[in-house]
Amino acid sequence: MADDRRKGSFGKGRSDKPERKFTPRGKGKFDSNKKGRFDSKFPKNPITLDRRTILENINAEPEWVSKLDKNPITHLIMKCSPITTLNMLKDVYRMKHPHPLYALAEKNTFSHLKLKQLISQGAKSLPEQDDENMNRDMRFFSQLQLLHQIDERGGNRHIAKVRYHIVEFMRFQNDDGRFPMYYHHHAHALRILLKLGIQGNRLIDRGINWVIKRQRDDGGWIHRANVPTGKSIDKIPSCIWTTAEIAALLSEKSGFKKSEELHKACEFLLANVEKDNLSTLLPEANAWNQFKITSDSNLMFAGGTLKVLEILVRAGYNPSNPQFKKLYEWFIAQQMDDGLFPMVAGKMPIANEAVSVRAMALIRAVESTR
Repeated sequence: MADDRRKGSFGKGRSDKPERKFTPRGKGKFDSNKKGRFDSKFPKNPITLDRRTILENINAEPEWVSKLDKNPITHLIMKCSPITTLNMLKDVYRMKHPHPLYALAEKNTFSHLKLKQLISQGAKSLPEQDDENMNRDMRFFSQLQLLHQIDERGGNRHIAKVRYHIVEFMRFQNDDGRFPMYYHHHAHALRILLKLGIQGNRLIDRGINWVIKRQRDDGGWIHRANVPTGKSIDKIPSCIWTTAEIAALLSEKSGFKKSEELHKACEFLLANVEKDNLSTLLPEANAWNQFKITSDSNLMFAGGTLKVLEILVRAGYNPSNPQFKKLYEWFIAQQMDDGLFPMVAGKMPIANEAVSVRAMALIRAVESTR
Protein backbone atom coordinates (compact mmCIF):
# COMPACT_ATOMS: atom_id res chain seq x y z
CA MET A 1 0.00 0.00 0.00
CA ALA A 2 2.79 2.37 0.92
CA ASP A 3 4.32 2.26 -2.61
CA ASP A 4 1.12 3.59 -4.16
CA ARG A 5 0.43 6.40 -1.72
CA ARG A 6 0.00 9.96 -2.87
CA LYS A 7 -0.54 12.98 -0.69
CA GLY A 8 -3.78 14.88 -1.00
CA SER A 9 -4.38 18.57 -0.48
CA PHE A 10 -7.65 19.52 1.06
CA GLY A 11 -10.06 22.22 -0.11
CA LYS A 12 -11.31 25.17 1.85
CA GLY A 13 -14.39 24.77 4.00
CA ARG A 14 -17.86 25.58 2.83
CA SER A 15 -20.64 26.83 5.03
CA ASP A 16 -23.50 24.46 5.74
CA LYS A 17 -26.82 25.16 4.12
CA PRO A 18 -29.97 24.20 6.05
CA GLU A 19 -31.72 21.17 4.57
CA ARG A 20 -34.70 22.29 2.55
CA LYS A 21 -38.19 21.05 3.18
CA PHE A 22 -39.22 18.54 0.53
CA THR A 23 -41.61 19.90 -2.08
CA PRO A 24 -43.25 17.34 -4.42
CA ARG A 25 -42.38 17.76 -8.08
CA GLY A 26 -44.72 20.15 -9.89
CA LYS A 27 -45.97 21.87 -6.75
CA GLY A 28 -44.93 24.90 -4.74
CA LYS A 29 -41.61 26.48 -5.64
CA PHE A 30 -40.26 23.53 -7.60
CA ASP A 31 -41.60 23.27 -11.15
CA SER A 32 -40.26 20.47 -13.33
CA ASN A 33 -41.35 22.31 -16.51
CA LYS A 34 -39.57 25.51 -15.60
CA LYS A 35 -36.05 26.04 -16.86
CA GLY A 36 -33.45 26.16 -14.12
CA ARG A 37 -29.79 25.72 -13.45
CA PHE A 38 -29.88 21.97 -14.14
CA ASP A 39 -31.67 21.99 -17.51
CA SER A 40 -28.56 22.45 -19.63
CA LYS A 41 -26.71 19.62 -17.89
CA PHE A 42 -29.34 16.94 -17.39
CA PRO A 43 -31.93 15.78 -19.96
CA LYS A 44 -35.57 15.62 -18.94
CA ASN A 45 -36.78 12.09 -18.25
CA PRO A 46 -38.71 10.72 -15.26
CA ILE A 47 -35.66 9.41 -13.38
CA THR A 48 -33.65 12.57 -14.01
CA LEU A 49 -36.53 14.75 -12.84
CA ASP A 50 -36.83 12.69 -9.66
CA ARG A 51 -33.10 13.06 -9.07
CA ARG A 52 -33.33 16.80 -9.63
CA THR A 53 -36.10 16.95 -7.04
CA ILE A 54 -33.83 15.09 -4.64
CA LEU A 55 -30.87 17.36 -5.30
CA GLU A 56 -32.96 20.52 -4.88
CA ASN A 57 -34.15 19.33 -1.46
CA ILE A 58 -30.93 18.18 0.19
CA ASN A 59 -27.89 20.08 1.40
CA ALA A 60 -25.45 19.30 -1.43
CA GLU A 61 -22.62 21.29 0.16
CA PRO A 62 -22.45 20.16 3.81
CA GLU A 63 -19.59 21.36 5.97
CA TRP A 64 -17.99 17.91 6.27
CA VAL A 65 -17.40 17.67 2.50
CA SER A 66 -14.81 20.46 2.81
CA LYS A 67 -12.43 17.66 3.83
CA LEU A 68 -12.21 16.78 0.12
CA ASP A 69 -10.53 18.53 -2.80
CA LYS A 70 -13.73 18.22 -4.83
CA ASN A 71 -17.36 17.75 -3.80
CA PRO A 72 -18.81 14.72 -5.69
CA ILE A 73 -22.36 14.86 -4.27
CA THR A 74 -24.07 16.34 -7.36
CA HIS A 75 -22.30 13.84 -9.59
CA LEU A 76 -23.31 10.88 -7.41
CA ILE A 77 -26.95 11.99 -7.23
CA MET A 78 -27.45 13.05 -10.85
CA LYS A 79 -25.07 11.08 -13.07
CA CYS A 80 -24.76 7.62 -11.56
CA SER A 81 -27.02 4.56 -11.37
CA PRO A 82 -30.36 4.63 -9.48
CA ILE A 83 -28.91 2.47 -6.70
CA THR A 84 -26.14 5.04 -6.18
CA THR A 85 -28.73 7.78 -5.65
CA LEU A 86 -30.62 5.56 -3.20
CA ASN A 87 -27.46 4.65 -1.30
CA MET A 88 -26.45 8.30 -1.06
CA LEU A 89 -29.75 9.06 0.68
CA LYS A 90 -29.63 5.93 2.85
CA ASP A 91 -25.97 5.80 3.86
CA VAL A 92 -24.80 9.41 3.58
CA TYR A 93 -27.96 11.42 4.34
CA ARG A 94 -29.31 8.68 6.62
CA MET A 95 -32.82 8.73 5.24
CA LYS A 96 -35.13 5.76 5.26
CA HIS A 97 -38.68 4.80 4.42
CA PRO A 98 -41.12 6.62 4.43
CA HIS A 99 -39.13 9.81 3.76
CA PRO A 100 -40.53 11.13 0.42
CA LEU A 101 -37.09 11.70 -1.12
CA TYR A 102 -36.06 8.17 -0.18
CA ALA A 103 -39.31 6.87 -1.68
CA LEU A 104 -38.50 8.60 -4.99
CA ALA A 105 -35.06 6.98 -5.18
CA GLU A 106 -36.40 3.60 -4.04
CA LYS A 107 -39.08 3.65 -6.73
CA ASN A 108 -36.46 4.11 -9.46
CA THR A 109 -34.26 1.40 -7.97
CA PHE A 110 -37.05 -1.16 -7.66
CA SER A 111 -38.02 -0.57 -11.31
CA HIS A 112 -34.48 -1.35 -12.51
CA LEU A 113 -34.48 -4.32 -14.91
CA LYS A 114 -31.40 -6.04 -13.46
CA LEU A 115 -32.92 -6.18 -9.98
CA LYS A 116 -36.16 -7.61 -11.35
CA GLN A 117 -34.24 -10.28 -13.26
CA LEU A 118 -32.17 -11.25 -10.22
CA ILE A 119 -35.20 -11.63 -8.00
CA SER A 120 -37.15 -13.61 -10.59
CA GLN A 121 -34.38 -15.97 -11.70
CA GLY A 122 -33.10 -16.88 -8.26
CA ALA A 123 -29.81 -18.62 -7.56
CA LYS A 124 -27.94 -20.41 -10.32
CA SER A 125 -28.71 -24.10 -10.75
CA LEU A 126 -25.64 -26.20 -9.98
CA PRO A 127 -24.54 -29.69 -11.05
CA GLU A 128 -25.02 -32.34 -8.39
CA GLN A 129 -21.91 -33.72 -6.67
CA ASP A 130 -21.40 -37.12 -5.08
CA ASP A 131 -20.58 -35.50 -1.74
CA GLU A 132 -23.80 -34.20 -0.14
CA ASN A 133 -21.87 -31.77 2.07
CA MET A 134 -20.25 -30.30 -1.03
CA ASN A 135 -23.68 -30.02 -2.64
CA ARG A 136 -24.97 -28.13 0.38
CA ASP A 137 -21.96 -25.79 0.45
CA MET A 138 -22.29 -25.03 -3.26
CA ARG A 139 -26.01 -24.31 -2.98
CA PHE A 140 -25.37 -22.13 0.05
CA PHE A 141 -22.69 -20.07 -1.69
CA SER A 142 -24.81 -19.67 -4.81
CA GLN A 143 -27.69 -18.37 -2.68
CA LEU A 144 -25.29 -16.12 -0.76
CA GLN A 145 -24.10 -14.61 -4.03
CA LEU A 146 -27.70 -14.01 -5.09
CA LEU A 147 -28.59 -12.16 -1.88
CA HIS A 148 -25.36 -10.16 -2.12
CA GLN A 149 -26.29 -9.07 -5.65
CA ILE A 150 -29.86 -8.23 -4.61
CA ASP A 151 -28.48 -6.04 -1.82
CA GLU A 152 -26.01 -4.41 -4.26
CA ARG A 153 -28.92 -3.39 -6.47
CA GLY A 154 -31.10 -2.02 -3.70
CA GLY A 155 -33.42 -4.92 -2.95
CA ASN A 156 -34.69 -5.48 0.57
CA ARG A 157 -37.20 -7.47 2.60
CA HIS A 158 -40.04 -5.14 1.61
CA ILE A 159 -40.13 -6.90 -1.78
CA ALA A 160 -42.17 -10.11 -1.51
CA LYS A 161 -39.88 -12.22 -3.73
CA VAL A 162 -36.84 -11.07 -1.76
CA ARG A 163 -38.51 -12.27 1.43
CA TYR A 164 -38.96 -15.65 -0.23
CA HIS A 165 -35.22 -15.85 -1.03
CA ILE A 166 -34.37 -14.83 2.54
CA VAL A 167 -36.55 -17.59 3.99
CA GLU A 168 -34.96 -20.16 1.66
CA PHE A 169 -31.49 -18.94 2.57
CA MET A 170 -32.06 -19.17 6.31
CA ARG A 171 -32.81 -22.88 5.93
CA PHE A 172 -29.04 -23.33 5.61
CA GLN A 173 -28.52 -22.22 9.23
CA ASN A 174 -27.93 -25.03 11.71
CA ASP A 175 -29.72 -25.20 15.05
CA ASP A 176 -26.59 -23.90 16.80
CA GLY A 177 -26.63 -20.79 14.60
CA ARG A 178 -23.88 -21.75 12.15
CA PHE A 179 -24.06 -21.27 8.37
CA PRO A 180 -22.06 -23.56 6.03
CA MET A 181 -18.46 -23.17 4.84
CA TYR A 182 -15.90 -21.01 6.70
CA TYR A 183 -16.10 -18.29 9.35
CA HIS A 184 -16.01 -15.45 6.80
CA HIS A 185 -18.86 -17.02 4.81
CA HIS A 186 -20.86 -17.36 8.02
CA ALA A 187 -20.27 -13.71 8.94
CA HIS A 188 -21.06 -12.46 5.44
CA ALA A 189 -24.32 -14.40 5.42
CA LEU A 190 -25.40 -12.65 8.61
CA ARG A 191 -24.26 -9.24 7.31
CA ILE A 192 -26.31 -9.61 4.13
CA LEU A 193 -29.39 -10.56 6.13
CA LEU A 194 -28.92 -7.43 8.25
CA LYS A 195 -28.53 -5.27 5.15
CA LEU A 196 -31.69 -6.70 3.65
CA GLY A 197 -33.57 -5.59 6.76
CA ILE A 198 -33.59 -8.65 9.03
CA GLN A 199 -32.88 -6.89 12.32
CA GLY A 200 -34.03 -8.05 15.74
CA ASN A 201 -34.18 -11.70 14.70
CA ARG A 202 -33.14 -14.28 17.32
CA LEU A 203 -31.54 -16.42 14.58
CA ILE A 204 -29.19 -13.53 13.73
CA ASP A 205 -28.17 -13.20 17.37
CA ARG A 206 -27.68 -16.96 17.59
CA GLY A 207 -25.37 -16.83 14.57
CA ILE A 208 -23.34 -13.97 16.04
CA ASN A 209 -23.01 -15.68 19.41
CA TRP A 210 -21.81 -18.84 17.66
CA VAL A 211 -18.94 -17.08 15.88
CA ILE A 212 -17.75 -14.83 18.73
CA LYS A 213 -17.10 -17.96 20.79
CA ARG A 214 -14.41 -18.82 18.21
CA GLN A 215 -12.42 -15.60 18.78
CA ARG A 216 -8.73 -16.23 19.47
CA ASP A 217 -6.47 -14.71 22.11
CA ASP A 218 -4.97 -12.24 19.61
CA GLY A 219 -8.46 -10.78 19.01
CA GLY A 220 -8.97 -12.30 15.58
CA TRP A 221 -10.34 -15.39 13.87
CA ILE A 222 -8.99 -17.97 11.46
CA HIS A 223 -10.65 -21.10 10.08
CA ARG A 224 -8.60 -24.29 9.88
CA ALA A 225 -9.28 -24.47 6.15
CA ASN A 226 -7.52 -21.11 5.68
CA VAL A 227 -4.26 -22.24 7.29
CA PRO A 228 -1.55 -22.55 4.60
CA THR A 229 -0.22 -26.02 3.84
CA GLY A 230 2.59 -26.97 6.18
CA LYS A 231 1.60 -24.45 8.84
CA SER A 232 0.04 -25.09 12.24
CA ILE A 233 -3.05 -23.14 13.28
CA ASP A 234 -1.53 -22.70 16.74
CA LYS A 235 1.58 -21.01 15.36
CA ILE A 236 0.22 -18.40 12.95
CA PRO A 237 -1.73 -15.21 13.72
CA SER A 238 -5.40 -14.86 12.95
CA CYS A 239 -6.59 -14.05 9.43
CA ILE A 240 -6.83 -10.27 8.84
CA TRP A 241 -9.75 -10.45 6.42
CA THR A 242 -11.73 -13.13 8.27
CA THR A 243 -11.41 -10.90 11.34
CA ALA A 244 -12.48 -7.84 9.33
CA GLU A 245 -15.60 -9.63 8.07
CA ILE A 246 -16.64 -10.72 11.56
CA ALA A 247 -15.78 -7.31 13.04
CA ALA A 248 -17.90 -5.67 10.32
CA LEU A 249 -20.80 -7.88 11.37
CA LEU A 250 -20.42 -6.96 15.05
CA SER A 251 -20.12 -3.26 14.22
CA GLU A 252 -23.34 -3.34 12.18
CA LYS A 253 -25.51 -5.09 14.77
CA SER A 254 -26.97 -3.08 17.61
CA GLY A 255 -26.07 -4.71 20.89
CA PHE A 256 -22.57 -5.70 19.75
CA LYS A 257 -21.08 -2.30 18.77
CA LYS A 258 -19.71 -1.74 22.27
CA SER A 259 -18.80 -5.37 22.92
CA GLU A 260 -15.41 -6.47 24.21
CA GLU A 261 -15.17 -8.90 21.29
CA LEU A 262 -15.43 -6.04 18.77
CA HIS A 263 -12.89 -3.93 20.65
CA LYS A 264 -10.38 -6.80 20.65
CA ALA A 265 -10.98 -7.36 16.92
CA CYS A 266 -10.40 -3.65 16.17
CA GLU A 267 -7.14 -3.67 18.11
CA PHE A 268 -6.04 -6.73 16.14
CA LEU A 269 -6.81 -4.94 12.85
CA LEU A 270 -4.94 -1.80 13.90
CA ALA A 271 -1.95 -3.91 14.93
CA ASN A 272 -1.86 -5.50 11.47
CA VAL A 273 -2.40 -2.45 9.24
CA GLU A 274 -0.48 -2.80 5.95
CA LYS A 275 0.76 -6.27 6.88
CA ASP A 276 0.43 -9.23 4.52
CA ASN A 277 -2.25 -11.72 5.48
CA LEU A 278 -0.73 -15.06 6.45
CA SER A 279 -3.87 -17.10 5.75
CA THR A 280 -5.11 -18.26 2.34
CA LEU A 281 -7.91 -15.64 2.26
CA LEU A 282 -6.78 -12.59 0.25
CA PRO A 283 -3.06 -13.14 0.89
CA GLU A 284 -2.12 -10.64 -1.85
CA ALA A 285 0.06 -7.71 -0.77
CA ASN A 286 -2.35 -5.17 -2.29
CA ALA A 287 -5.41 -6.42 -0.39
CA TRP A 288 -5.32 -3.24 1.70
CA ASN A 289 -5.74 -1.24 -1.53
CA GLN A 290 -8.77 -3.25 -2.74
CA PHE A 291 -11.75 -1.06 -1.76
CA LYS A 292 -14.37 -2.57 -4.06
CA ILE A 293 -16.48 -5.48 -2.79
CA THR A 294 -18.19 -7.78 -5.30
CA SER A 295 -20.11 -11.06 -5.21
CA ASP A 296 -17.20 -12.88 -6.88
CA SER A 297 -15.59 -15.54 -4.70
CA ASN A 298 -12.97 -14.01 -2.39
CA LEU A 299 -13.70 -10.41 -3.46
CA MET A 300 -16.90 -10.75 -1.47
CA PHE A 301 -14.63 -10.37 1.56
CA ALA A 302 -12.49 -7.53 0.19
CA GLY A 303 -12.78 -3.84 1.07
CA GLY A 304 -9.26 -3.19 2.31
CA THR A 305 -8.46 0.03 4.14
CA LEU A 306 -11.92 1.48 3.55
CA LYS A 307 -13.60 -1.55 5.13
CA VAL A 308 -11.33 -1.38 8.19
CA LEU A 309 -12.01 2.34 8.60
CA GLU A 310 -15.77 1.71 8.38
CA ILE A 311 -15.48 -0.88 11.14
CA LEU A 312 -13.36 1.35 13.34
CA VAL A 313 -15.60 4.41 13.11
CA ARG A 314 -18.70 2.35 13.90
CA ALA A 315 -16.83 0.96 16.90
CA GLY A 316 -16.18 4.47 18.19
CA TYR A 317 -12.66 5.19 16.90
CA ASN A 318 -11.84 8.66 15.52
CA PRO A 319 -8.84 10.78 14.45
CA SER A 320 -7.75 11.26 18.05
CA ASN A 321 -6.30 7.76 17.63
CA PRO A 322 -2.98 8.22 15.75
CA GLN A 323 -3.27 4.94 13.84
CA PHE A 324 -6.83 5.72 12.79
CA LYS A 325 -5.84 9.25 11.71
CA LYS A 326 -2.94 8.00 9.57
CA LEU A 327 -5.13 5.42 7.83
CA TYR A 328 -7.96 7.93 7.32
CA GLU A 329 -5.72 10.65 5.85
CA TRP A 330 -4.16 8.14 3.46
CA PHE A 331 -7.59 7.05 2.26
CA ILE A 332 -8.78 10.64 1.74
CA ALA A 333 -5.74 11.22 -0.47
CA GLN A 334 -6.99 8.53 -2.87
CA GLN A 335 -9.79 10.80 -4.17
CA MET A 336 -9.53 11.14 -7.94
CA ASP A 337 -9.59 14.35 -9.99
CA ASP A 338 -13.29 13.88 -10.86
CA GLY A 339 -14.17 13.72 -7.15
CA LEU A 340 -14.87 9.99 -7.04
CA PHE A 341 -12.88 7.26 -5.29
CA PRO A 342 -11.23 4.27 -7.01
CA MET A 343 -12.09 0.59 -6.78
CA VAL A 344 -8.39 -0.08 -6.16
CA ALA A 345 -5.78 2.42 -4.96
CA GLY A 346 -2.76 2.67 -7.23
CA LYS A 347 -1.06 4.43 -10.10
CA MET A 348 -3.91 3.88 -12.58
CA PRO A 349 -7.10 4.15 -10.48
CA ILE A 350 -10.57 3.50 -11.91
CA ALA A 351 -13.48 5.37 -10.35
CA ASN A 352 -16.23 3.35 -8.69
CA GLU A 353 -19.68 4.59 -7.64
CA ALA A 354 -20.20 2.16 -4.76
CA VAL A 355 -16.79 2.88 -3.25
CA SER A 356 -17.44 6.62 -3.60
CA VAL A 357 -20.73 6.38 -1.69
CA ARG A 358 -19.05 4.38 1.06
CA ALA A 359 -16.27 6.98 1.17
CA MET A 360 -18.79 9.81 1.58
CA ALA A 361 -20.59 7.95 4.37
CA LEU A 362 -17.26 7.35 6.12
CA ILE A 363 -16.16 10.98 5.84
CA ARG A 364 -19.46 12.26 7.21
CA ALA A 365 -19.24 9.83 10.14
CA VAL A 366 -15.61 10.71 10.94
CA GLU A 367 -15.97 14.47 10.57
CA SER A 368 -19.04 14.46 12.84
CA THR A 369 -16.82 13.18 15.67
CA ARG A 370 -14.55 16.25 15.62
